[in-house]
Amino acid sequence: MAVYTKLSRIDIETLLAPLTSRPLLDWRGVSAGVENTTYFLTLGEASAMPDCAPRELVLTIAEHHPREGVIHISQWQRALAAAGLPVPGPLADAGGRCVHAVQGKPALVAPRCSGRHPHRPGTAHCAAIGASLAAMHQVALGSDTAFPSSRSLDWLAATASEVSAHIANDPRSEDTGAQLSQELAWLAAARPALSQLPHGIIHGDLFRDNALFEGDQLTAIIDFFMAGTGPLLLDLAIAINDWCVADSQPDAALTGAMLQAYAAVRQPTPAEQAWWPAALRLAALRFWVSRLADQMHAEQGRPRQGKDPASMLALLRLRRASPQPWPQSIVTDRSRI
Repeated sequence: MAVYTKLSRIDIETLLAPLTSRPLLDWRGVSAGVENTTYFLTLGEASAMPDCAPRELVLTIAEHHPREGVIHISQWQRALAAAGLPVPGPLADAGGRCVHAVQGKPALVAPRCSGRHPHRPGTAHCAAIGASLAAMHQVALGSDTAFPSSRSLDWLAATASEVSAHIANDPRSEDTGAQLSQELAWLAAARPALSQLPHGIIHGDLFRDNALFEGDQLTAIIDFFMAGTGPLLLDLAIAINDWCVADSQPDAALTGAMLQAYAAVRQPTPAEQAWWPAALRLAALRFWVSRLADQMHAEQGRPRQGKDPASMLALLRLRRASPQPWPQSIVTDRSRI
């Protein structure tokens, strides 16, 4: 969502022409984010009626995803929106196409939702995320849709190996290399069991900066560019590792609120509950490796705005040293709710 692709008024007006008759009044790039370019657009009154396009839009340009992958993502967002979930569905042209082209790159245009990213979430925020995530998983389990994630387990293993090779001759990174080797061995051993857990389309990146709230009310879940087929449990663990960690320590009240709300909508299987400590470790490993990769790309001169891997490494070590089992107090029998 950083601004890697610079657009002119003509670029944006050309993109909008098949989508709306509303004139472009204003646009601005959004500097936050890592992977993609994002613009906020403001439109005027429609010149032709009716025009269902909202006046506030978000334009996202996929900097690293192929067009086919963005088509899958857009179709899944529209499916979730059609199911009544708080997901803004991308706008389609008269031919039903949601993926457009800007400077040769695939792009999506979607309604801009109200709300803010919660800086310090409370139990109500975590409960809302847990319930919505479970509802998304229920849609995934009822769908035959499948497409690979750009951050799949295959990607994780390959990228960890690439990073390990990159730092192999750097004495400053000796500890990082040793840790990566240990985690790669653990991942290889864990994958057969992981493959047996329930799978479906997951968000894959449901951090606080990918959800919007007005007070305690969830208004939108956004940025599905890491979506794809994966273990549902990993999706929940990714969210827990961000939303339910306060001052670098897991927060029991926040964790309980999210897990309880999730289980009230979708009951995790016994195998998922048994695998829970490993899922938390895997989620931390996934983002430690992606941040190391961003760091490596920056050293190689590739433009990428990354986050500090140190905090995710600390969480990974914590998840290894102090495994957190699935709480026995969490209601998983829906007949008792």
